Amino acid sequence: MMAHYAFSALPLHAIKKYGKDWIKPGKFVGNGPFVLESWVPQEKITVIPNDKYWNKKNVFISRITFLPIENTTTAYNKYKNGEIDWLTEVPTEMLDEIKLRDDYHVVPNLATYYYEFNINDPVLKDMRVRKALAMSINKQDLVDKVLKGGQIATDAFVPPMEGYTPTKGNSFNIGEAKKLLAAAGYPDGKGFPKLTVSYSTSDGNKKIAEYIQEQLKTNLGITIALQNMEWATFLSKCQANDFQIAGESWIGDYQDPSNFLQLCKSDGGNNDGRYNNPDFDSLLKKASHMKDGSDRMKVLEQAENELITKDQVVVPFYYRVSENCIDLNKWDGWYTNTQDLHPYVGIKLKK
Repeated sequence: MMAHYAFSALPLHAIKKYGKDWIKPGKFVGNGPFVLESWVPQEKITVIPNDKYWNKKNVFISRITFLPIENTTTAYNKYKNGEIDWLTEVPTEMLDEIKLRDDYHVVPNLATYYYEFNINDPVLKDMRVRKALAMSINKQDLVDKVLKGGQIATDAFVPPMEGYTPTKGNSFNIGEAKKLLAAAGYPDGKGFPKLTVSYSTSDGNKKIAEYIQEQLKTNLGITIALQNMEWATFLSKCQANDFQIAGESWIGDYQDPSNFLQLCKSDGGNNDGRYNNPDFDSLLKKASHMKDGSDRMKVLEQAENELITKDQVVVPFYYRVSENCIDLNKWDGWYTNTQDLHPYVGIKLKK
């Protein structure tokens, strides 16, 4: 946990002097391998080596330029044209071509893509409705036929990790989904109000939302609207509990189930759906006071079962994979890993 950036030292003298502007060029103070050179909103950010960095002898790159390109096809074309050296997301529709490239690197990631329900919503507060929606979606087809990037379909929220067995969850079962929806008062989807799925701008999120829309219409006879938002707006609305269903993703900060489960803790800052279950909270608290080992993992397994199998607070779809394009015949010091972390120290052009 202590290696996570949330625990990084902060320059309080700069923050006190400049307030929120301390992150701008000429005011930014950092202790990492690079410092901020320029920031042009919606265009680029550039950083240059920090001459006070403790390990500066192993910083070989003279400048890094970050480009905020939302359209993955545009970014991929720039990569192919040699305008970008490292691409961190690829266009789904071009995967058949991209998979044939030697510079395409795909590995399992400590991350889950899911839809979160707003528990305060008058329709979604019914557990039967939440389970019906979750069980009507063929997640295997989603990863095999829509995403096609090696993602791993799942009904669990927490990714597999050493000593931990994710919950079984509620699997694809149209018959059971229809029964649950009928029991909730919507036989064959009749009278079911139109719900809205909100998601942040990206080609992948749009494809997923359209697939979910089609699945719910075909399998349950219900209609959902899709709402695409710019990232900052989407994040603001989620945090304000101003949504019905939100397409979200969590990348693990460290390899422990609690890092995923705490997202739904009743007083947690990331509990966008406002889930509140004293039994779930109690299990997390109990685990937080236990020594590492199998007994603690069993308590966390119980917590996930409460969250997903029993209450279906979120709908997990798949464990993500990291997808990077970088020519390792050209670059040295870059390695794949389950957390997709790539310190810039040590990365250099090969001779």
